Amino acid sequence: MNINYLVKSVIIGAEKTGKSYILHKLTNSANKSAYEPTIGVEFFSKATQFQYQHKQINTVVQIWDTAGDPRFQTIVEAYYKNSSVTFIVFDVNNAESFAKCKFYIQNIYQNCDQTFKQIMLVGTQLSDERKVSADEAFLFAMYHDIFYTEVKQDTDVELVLQKMIKSYIYIKLQ
Repeated sequence: MNINYLVKSVIIGAEKTGKSYILHKLTNSANKSAYEPTIGVEFFSKATQFQYQHKQINTVVQIWDTAGDPRFQTIVEAYYKNSSVTFIVFDVNNAESFAKCKFYIQNIYQNCDQTFKQIMLVGTQLSDERKVSADEAFLFAMYHDIFYTEVKQDTDVELVLQKMIKSYIYIKLQ
């Protein structure tokens, strides 16, 4: 496979928000049903293809899953460098995890070398007990000029990755 683009992506967010679950769904690796905290950073890569103006675009996406534990914050910040796509994950049932999203956005811009970044805010663990409404998260995303989506555990999170990668590549091709 001829690689047209190498895209570095980072998954960040507070503890216990579902970051590793999203990563494991994206990479089709073993399903993580029990909570296991990430120690530092985990890395996976995934080849993906799509069509653009009747041409096949081949990408390899490097996905860095970062620890949400504040003890690892200085390590995690090093992985922002040269990232093209960042997923900020929060638990809609945990207002504190949502409140930390502003910190993560500021941190991305302080530590990321790239002038062009795609950022997506991802709400997880949807239930009737939510503390952060979809409207509140959407308005937050609009204010910060980033994308917003929500994923359920049974949702194909591959669509989220494809959406961000395509958006990034389309803009690069313009």
